[in-house]
Amino acid sequence: MERAYQRIMNSLASKPAKRDRFEKFNVPKQRAYGYGKRRCIRCGKAGSHIKVHGLDYCRECFREVAKDLGFSKYGAEA
Repeated sequence: MERAYQRIMNSLASKPAKRDRFEKFNVPKQRAYGYGKRRCIRCGKAGSHIKVHGLDYCRECFREVAKDLGFSKYGAEA
C-alpha cells in the first residue's frame, strides 16, 4: 500500500492543490497490530510473512535469499 501511495504522490508533484487534498484524506495508517503490521524488508509485502529468528521476509523473498543467509534444505529432497 505504501508503494502505491508513493507512486501517486510522485504523479501529483506538479499539482500542489490536489497533492495537499490527497495527503489530507489518504495517508496510510500506522498499524499497531494485525495483518498489515509486519512487512517484508525486501519487497514490502504483508502476507505470508516469516518472522522466525527476526527474519522479516515474505515467503517468496525468503526462498531467494535463504542460501545467502545460511539456510539449507533438510529431508528427502536435499
